[in-house]
Amino acid sequence: MAIEHAFDIGTPATAERVEAVLSSAVETGRLARPGHGSRVDRAGTVLGGGGHVSAYASPPLPFPDPMEEVFGFVPVVHVSFRISDPQSMPEHNHNMIVLLTAALSGVEGDAWFGANGEITYLTRIAGRITVDTDKTFWTPELVALLPQHDTAALENM
Repeated sequence: MAIEHAFDIGTPATAERVEAVLSSAVETGRLARPGHGSRVDRAGTVLGGGGHVSAYASPPLPFPDPMEEVFGFVPVVHVSFRISDPQSMPEHNHNMIVLLTAALSGVEGDAWFGANGEITYLTRIAGRITVDTDKTFWTPELVALLPQHDTAALENM
């Protein structure tokens, strides 16, 4: 069974900008599994530890967007992080947060990061990054990778 985390970003972000920032971070950090490219687009790439990352423009929904209802913005770019091997979670989570930090630093716009489309781990609203107080995901090692942020209990979707 695969575990999926997502990072959704609102305007003024563009898929091309997010893809470029993530691809650069994969290349610079040598995060791709040997034999895989560093390009993070819709097809994505495989990271060390076996996780997969892809980024693409979010299609409009045919109903009110839950992200807008809960957090006040409509996602225009979706980044998907998937892993199938629970044994590789520590390496996957490290690589994922390195890429999340690169996106937070290199791309403007409100943002949401979480799991399974409902559990909220981090938001950036009006430029302010807030990390959820739940310590089951946020180990001290992962928190240390993040840019400056606040901590608070965040609403789930």
